[in-house]
Amino acid sequence: MANKFSKGRGSGREKSEYDQKIIDIRRVTRVTKGGKRFNFRVTIVAGNRKGEVGVGMGKASDTAGAIEKAFRNARKNLIKPKLTKDFSIPHETEAKFGSSSVIIKPAKGRGLVAGSSARTVFDLAGIKDVNAKYLSRSKNKVNNAKVTIEALKKMVVSHAKVYRDGELIKIPVAEIVPGDIILLEEGDKIPADARLIEARNFRTQESSLTGESLPEDKNTEVLIEEISIAD
Repeated sequence: MANKFSKGRGSGREKSEYDQKIIDIRRVTRVTKGGKRFNFRVTIVAGNRKGEVGVGMGKASDTAGAIEKAFRNARKNLIKPKLTKDFSIPHETEAKFGSSSVIIKPAKGRGLVAGSSARTVFDLAGIKDVNAKYLSRSKNKVNNAKVTIEALKKMVVSHAKVYRDGELIKIPVAEIVPGDIILLEEGDKIPADARLIEARNFRTQESSLTGESLPEDKNTEVLIEEISIAD
């Protein structure tokens, strides 16, 4: 008799590799000619606790539909920040989104020191030993989650592979000098204060020259794989 009821509803579905947590749920009212229409807006943080995390938002006439849409949207917005081998962040950084601003720092041996939506983002990303502090007084959980994502996008490599005397060696980013040629792997970024004079994309064999300094809040992304740094 017990076997007859052992299969629950939806038991045939495969469990997603991404965990999720609702950080905000609101009822939205829209006034139309025929009266008021009520929808639900849900914001979700999703992550696999292995370095991937994203924030998504969904709207529907019922909460179940809104949650499903928000989860799909979070998966579309997944990012994979550059982390250390201990699943911490390589360096300190700041970010701003809307009215929210945050600063995150490595905190070796201290665990996860963060509150509000930042803790949820770090937890679902699997990030450890990090300290987060909101510089703004905003209590908006959605903006606080998104500003944490923006901060994680700014993570750059702590070490780089550099060609010197015909050999490929690995050195700390701080030891890079003008004239070095750096080999970046997919997902790597370089410090924002580097001034580029040549960038080559090995996939298309195209080469471009630039004499402009990069803004502090901008990083050179995946497609640039070989870089010469100018004075």
